Amino acid sequence: MLAMAKAGHREPLRGALSCRILARFPLPVSWPQRDRDLAEQGVIRPTITPDGDNIFKAIADACNRIVWLDDAQVVETAVSKYYSAAYGVDVLVEQIGSAEDQRGMARDGVKSAAKAKSLASARGGDHHVRR
Repeated sequence: MLAMAKAGHREPLRGALSCRILARFPLPVSWPQRDRDLAEQGVIRPTITPDGDNIFKAIADACNRIVWLDDAQVVETAVSKYYSAAYGVDVLVEQIGSAEDQRGMARDGVKSAAKAKSLASARGGDHHVRR
């Protein structure tokens, strides 16, 4: 419950979500100053482990039942890796429409698809149905 309060809400988010992650890695102290400067400017980017997908998975699993009900709700993701003196991770989660809108769109989409399919078969043609 403490994590939920710190996240700024009481209940996990519902519906489709977008998750953007910015992972900032510490600058290697062994690098020459020129390379460190280029890394801080974003010219040199970390190609080291962990991979972006592993970063996402660790954060997504940690957010289950706290930020969202389940990480299956995340339909858009982006993970960016940079070097920075202020290393850490920033996570931005946004709802894509409301849960009610999504239920309505899904319900309307099924009706529209069924209607379009019945119209196509009535015309004797095989038309693509966009959902």
